[in-house]
Amino acid sequence: MLTDKEIVERLISGDENVIKTFLFEDCRPALQYIGECFFTTKYSPEELVGELYEVLAEDNWRRIRQFGFNSKLTTYVTVIATRHFMRKREKVIPIEASEYLTDDGIVSNEAEHKFILQDVDTALKKLDKLDRFLVKYILLMGYKPCDVINISKRFFKVDGVDDDTYAGYIYVRYYRAKNKFKQILSKYGYGL
Repeated sequence: MLTDKEIVERLISGDENVIKTFLFEDCRPALQYIGECFFTTKYSPEELVGELYEVLAEDNWRRIRQFGFNSKLTTYVTVIATRHFMRKREKVIPIEASEYLTDDGIVSNEAEHKFILQDVDTALKKLDKLDRFLVKYILLMGYKPCDVINISKRFFKVDGVDDDTYAGYIYVRYYRAKNKFKQILSKYGYGL
């Protein structure tokens, strides 16, 4: 079994066996989850491998070269894949959501978007204040979770917690809030 450092070196050097093993075996669980949960049309891991390969290999494996070995390589690649496919999937709201966001919810005067925005606004209001903040900024406005962490520290204090623990808390809290938000929207008939 190869270490993460050896896998990184062999990916960068273009070792076809390591590339196939890493993408088709090691990354399979993450790609299966992404294929089932992120898209309305289900995709198999094999259908997503090619695109993940392109993302990882671009700029002479830049993303792989940036790996800092402070987590497992598969975890790191899962985060990259998740972000890529989240950006790619169809948006729940077919408009620039950030133009319609306010601190407390969503406002729109456009009749064609009124009902969708009302449902999203109602779903947002059912979330706790921190959850609403995270869903709005990360899911609807497209910020990366790491960018939102510093902003959230100003408004939502957690005493006696170091930065790494706080970042982990925000990531976990966001994914729980996102799932709750999706459940609420699915009750309104939106397939996510």
